[in-house]
Amino acid sequence: IVAPLVKGTIDKSRASARAIMLSSAFVSYEYALPLRRAVIDRIIALLEHGNPRVCAIAARYLHDALRMPYGIGSMSPPEDLREQYQAEFAATIEAVTAIMDRGGLSATTMLAVTDAVSWHAQYGGGMPGDAANRFLDGLPNDRSFRLRAAMVDRARFAFRGQIPREAEEDDVEKWLPALANELKETWPEAENLLDQLEDALADLARAAIGDGSAYMLVNTLLQDDLPLARALLVRAAADPRSAFRSFVWGAMAQLLNLEPADGRRQIERFLERDADMAARGVAALGSLTRSFAAEDLRLLRRAVSSAELAVSRSALVALRWSKDLPDQQVKGIALLAPFEQQPDLLNEVASLLLERR
Repeated sequence: IVAPLVKGTIDKSRASARAIMLSSAFVSYEYALPLRRAVIDRIIALLEHGNPRVCAIAARYLHDALRMPYGIGSMSPPEDLREQYQAEFAATIEAVTAIMDRGGLSATTMLAVTDAVSWHAQYGGGMPGDAANRFLDGLPNDRSFRLRAAMVDRARFAFRGQIPREAEEDDVEKWLPALANELKETWPEAENLLDQLEDALADLARAAIGDGSAYMLVNTLLQDDLPLARALLVRAAADPRSAFRSFVWGAMAQLLNLEPADGRRQIERFLERDADMAARGVAALGSLTRSFAAEDLRLLRRAVSSAELAVSRSALVALRWSKDLPDQQVKGIALLAPFEQQPDLLNEVASLLLERR
């Protein structure tokens, strides 16, 4: 109902029996201002709501409220309208910054608001850009916030309190290992570190904020760390709803490369009792940094021929990644897939065979 007030344009498209005309118009700023201001004030107030998911949703609407209106095609707002919106954007961001400065925003809400203002800080310039930079400069720098910031979607591509906004790509690649080292120095025991990761993932889930970059952080933490890999697998196996199931591949890859026999034993146990864990673990066979052993190939054959679709499919993916295996060997293993029970596998096997022809 109030979308046009936030969007700043209205649709004027028309259609008849013979033609369709696409058209839009800008909403008069002065006419809509009282209602628009009421909507934005409500959005800002909801940033302090007791439910973190409501706060994150409000931040997404804030993102829309901070977008310059554009019409269909190349229709751009006139300069005077643009100046009015820029002044409003700056005032809106400053109002949110004031709430943050007095401690009114949770960590997840600050991350959601960062997503809403980061474009202005990086590309917008002018009054909105200055205001957005002031917001970003006021973000916390404590370890807890930076941990959560490293997990959110696009953590490497938008400022999240990790690196300077003007940083070069090399700096972007360095901050993640540095953060991982800091976390391990603070929580050297695997169980304590997993507790911190679990809390951060739970916070993001409660706010319905995507944790699409968490795998990069967790895989960096897992690198050459067998105690952490084993502890993560235990937690993931203990609870089918565990957030750590998303990182089983990374943990199992470390185990298979550093302690192959133990890794294979764990996958075999999963094949017997937990198809989901088995599917996630089998995929790691495609990430070996060592040569395949006969035992690895036997395990891969068993997984490909599994009656469980997810397990067989993951094994085929691992087979596709295993570029060092000879073509004939790959084809022989791929043809073990249970086509009669799982005809959906035909396309995947055919694609794999075409790659290896």
